[in-house]
Amino acid sequence: MQDFIRVVRGEIPPLTTARVSLESHILAFAAEEARLDHATIDMSEYRTRAEQLAQQSAGSR
Repeated sequence: MQDFIRVVRGEIPPLTTARVSLESHILAFAAEEARLDHATIDMSEYRTRAEQLAQQSAGSR
C-alpha cells in the first residue's frame, strides 16, 4: 500500500502499466473460458470480442 501511495504521489514509477494489467486480466478470463468450455481460445478473436462487449457496455450508459 505504501508503494501505491508513493506511485500516486509521483515519487516512484509504477511496477506495471494499465495496458499490462488489462492484458493479464483478459488472459485470465480467456483461460477460465477455455477451462469451462474445454476449448482452445484464439486470443486475437477473444480480444476483439471483449472490445466489442466493452463498446456496447459503454454505449448503453
